[in-house]
Amino acid sequence: MGSSYINSDMHPKQIDAAKKLITSFATRVAKASIQTVLNEETKKLEKLEKELKVLKRDKEKFENEIQNANETIVQREKDIKENTKNQAEKQDTITKQKSEVDKINTKLKKF
Repeated sequence: MGSSYINSDMHPKQIDAAKKLITSFATRVAKASIQTVLNEETKKLEKLEKELKVLKRDKEKFENEIQNANETIVQREKDIKENTKNQAEKQDTITKQKSEVDKINTKLKKF
């Protein structure tokens, strides 16, 4: 064969072998190309799934923060009621103490 071209009339076996070689090569190239695309798309999918996981985790965190904030609000409302009651009691005690101070002042002025 050497450096000449092959044709189907003169070299039918070599033509069949060449066709098989080219078909095999084309199949491998196409498969490799598709595999590359598949790998890229798989990476994109994995990235999207990871982003979704982060979003779900963030949502759960936000819901927990809201729950904690609501619990804090309820507690603070109780604290305000208790504080208001304590202020009233303290004001009552102050009024009584002022009365005592006034009584003692009055006694002191008598001397």
